[in-house]
Amino acid sequence: MPEEQLEFNFTKQESGLNIYLLRQNVNNEYDTYDSVVVCAETLDQAKLIHPSKVDWDGTDEELYGTWCSWEHVDGMLLGKASADMKKGVVLSSFNAG
Repeated sequence: MPEEQLEFNFTKQESGLNIYLLRQNVNNEYDTYDSVVVCAETLDQAKLIHPSKVDWDGTDEELYGTWCSWEHVDGMLLGKASADMKKGVVLSSFNAG
C-alpha cells in the first residue's frame, strides 16, 4: 500500500495592510508602553494607533501618560499582513509598575 502524501499550502493572500513595530523612548516611567506591533496601511497611520487600542488622533495629551505624541514614535516595517489580519494592535509591551 503506497504512503499517502500530504500537501500543505502555507501561502496566504496578503491584505493591503503592513505590519509595523513602533517604539518610543520619551516616556519611560512605570505604567507606560514602550513598543507595539500594529497593522496599518502606512507608517503615518500606524503611528496614530495607541497601544491600549483606544481611539486616538495622536495628539490627545491625556493619553501621553501611557505612550507619547505620534511625533516621537519610531517605526519599522516588519512585513505584509495576511488577508485575515485587521487594522490595529497585534501586540503591545506595557511596563507595569
